[in-house]
Amino acid sequence: MKHLARYIKQYIVLNENFNTASSSKLDEVILSMNDVITDISESPYAHQNAYIDNLMLDLKIKEIGEGISRTAYSNPDDFYVIKVAINRDGVAANKDEVEISSRRHGSEAQDLFLQLFAHDQINEEPLWIVSEKVIPLGSVDDLNTLKKIFPTFDKITNGLIDDSRIYLRFVAYILQLFDFNKDDILHEFKEDVKDYWVSILGRDLSLLELDELTLDEDINKFARGFVNVHTSDLHDGNIAIRNSQNPSPKDIVILDFDIE
Repeated sequence: MKHLARYIKQYIVLNENFNTASSSKLDEVILSMNDVITDISESPYAHQNAYIDNLMLDLKIKEIGEGISRTAYSNPDDFYVIKVAINRDGVAANKDEVEISSRRHGSEAQDLFLQLFAHDQINEEPLWIVSEKVIPLGSVDDLNTLKKIFPTFDKITNGLIDDSRIYLRFVAYILQLFDFNKDDILHEFKEDVKDYWVSILGRDLSLLELDELTLDEDINKFARGFVNVHTSDLHDGNIAIRNSQNPSPKDIVILDFDIE
């Protein structure tokens, strides 16, 4: 087996609880993926992904999700997720995310995306990437946690929404609809909220606290991150939070950052 030092790779462990054994395991997985790719000559969007899939099976790393362009692998105790392209679109998505993570589109865009630990550097365009494991927003069912992560929405509603699912749908709808590139994002935000509150929730507009509203760090983090680049894929399945004992807007990340 070829030595991993042949491949230029850097990855950052974000939490001191990620022990040496876990990091060593990731080293071995990356080495194995590189060995598989080196031993075949197929293009990254042809059949290399099938070889990687077989490797994951051999290494007992489970498939945790599959989209139209990539497959994700991880085990419950792993601190990372392996994303493998299954077609040209997946390779393009990996390339986009490597660019985001390398600050090619600015540090604020990088801050809005997952930490990338490693990526395929054998193929001209990356077949695989390894990123931190986070919690999809759709899995967060605690209302108080959602309010801490999205304080702007909490200020607007002032306790009027007492159901976590309704609160989450409210947040996800506005984020997906909202144009962060507008000159006056506060005005645009208020108008989108008004429309949702009346048209979707069927509630009285006078109940909202909009007059003295200022945008908190949740909205401002997206606005800063989208100065140079944007993704339109902001549904609750593609927004996530880092695992934190004191969740806040700083923990918000985008899972799949397909550059628009």
